[in-house]
Amino acid sequence: MELDKYIHRSFVRKQCVMDVANKVMEMHLDKWNIDLQRNSAISGTGGNKLILYRLYKGCYRVEQYCKIHMSFAHRSSLAKFRCGVAPKRIETGRYEKLPVHERKCPPIPALVQDGGHYWSKAGG
Repeated sequence: MELDKYIHRSFVRKQCVMDVANKVMEMHLDKWNIDLQRNSAISGTGGNKLILYRLYKGCYRVEQYCKIHMSFAHRSSLAKFRCGVAPKRIETGRYEKLPVHERKCPPIPALVQDGGHYWSKAGG
């Protein structure tokens, strides 16, 4: 009889922990989606650095390219691009307080060097 009470309490405790973990994850995903869809920066000044990220990231999971073996240089470049700290004019111009339309691509000066342009037109 005592064993039954212990097993029941143990099950209830595990269920409670799982419920809390699920709720925390749900809250985290809600905040992630809100941050992803925001048009302005969290501080309210400037644009959202996640604009390009949200074009490529549809759901909250580890992407396949993060799981493959690659050189340090390639992994580092992808990580910088993904985190919004790659040395592109769209990023470096932010620190110079240049308006977005003035953050031109050195090889193609007619275009703003944002992330989408960086990968699709200039090739880096």
